[in-house]
Amino acid sequence: MPRGACLLVVDADAERRARIAAVLGREIEVVACADLDAARDALEAHEVDVVFLDAVVGASDGVALCAELRRSRPLVPVVLVASSKDQEIAVRALRAGAWDFLSRPFPDPLLREVVRRAVDNRRLRAEVRELRR
Repeated sequence: MPRGACLLVVDADAERRARIAAVLGREIEVVACADLDAARDALEAHEVDVVFLDAVVGASDGVALCAELRRSRPLVPVVLVASSKDQEIAVRALRAGAWDFLSRPFPDPLLREVVRRAVDNRRLRAEVRELRR
């Protein structure tokens, strides 16, 4: 994982946020939020490289935040997460601009790989944008 990378985790479930931080905390800065308002604040306060977003955050629709992020921060990959029975959400997420979709439960090595690829993608896209200038 590139040094100085930052992952924003948006999930209402404290145990899931803690698990992701435990798995990735030594490799990447992890900022965890329980709701969409806190996520918006974190996006303003941190240079976020990738957003790991639950499809349903409390009573809020994570897919809507995904679409909002695609408009406001087009270089930041959004990985949407939902339970394996929510395949309709996967379709909505990809249409909203999600970079990837994971079904819960997922193994730790897959989590690491998806986040690593997303961070690499964000860095490459930023570099291409800079070179085009």
